[in-house]
Amino acid sequence: MGAYDPELDRQKDYTIYEQRNKLLVGYFRKTGFIKPGYHILDFGAGTGHLLGTMKKAIPDLRISAIEFNEASHSDLREMGVETYKTIDQIPLEHQFEAIIFMEVIEHLDDPLEVLEELKKRLKPGGRLFLTTPAGDLRQQVTKKWELYAYHSYNHVQFFTERSLENCLKRAGFKHFTYTYINELYPDKKGSAIQTKIDALKGKYRYWRGYTDHLTFFAS
Repeated sequence: MGAYDPELDRQKDYTIYEQRNKLLVGYFRKTGFIKPGYHILDFGAGTGHLLGTMKKAIPDLRISAIEFNEASHSDLREMGVETYKTIDQIPLEHQFEAIIFMEVIEHLDDPLEVLEELKKRLKPGGRLFLTTPAGDLRQQVTKKWELYAYHSYNHVQFFTERSLENCLKRAGFKHFTYTYINELYPDKKGSAIQTKIDALKGKYRYWRGYTDHLTFFAS
């Protein structure tokens, strides 16, 4: 496993996410997470493949993005996305109804500080959507590298449901919804154990399903 290469990441073929992006944007619309006229922030937008799907679905969204890799900035701006390298570049008066924070927190040296800054920019009534690989072992594995959280040396933070909720609380978030979203895992839909999962969901505060990821809405 080599060091992270931003240019190599930029050249990745993200078409594999097309189905997932369409389903996820549909889920966001259905649940009211994104609506026409909303100002949305995507922290860690990458090449903007998810934002491109959002733009097509809801053209009148106002979208901002934070992306450390400046090589992606021209692509994002061509999509009409207000683009920044760091969160401190976004004025505090810029308030967002929705903030997307997918697969980023595990890379941060100080996730609490970033969450605090995101909370300051979240409009009252707005919500943060956060996903990250689970850092604990609920399934039987022979070594930790079989868990996705440990696949990359660039992952430096590891969370369980409880520790992530505690981190969100310390950052000032007060309301949490831990959820399992089928639309994030379209290749798993229709699995033989899906019926069992659907039956068990709701019995537990933290239901992870058959994925090794954590998914939170917070406000």
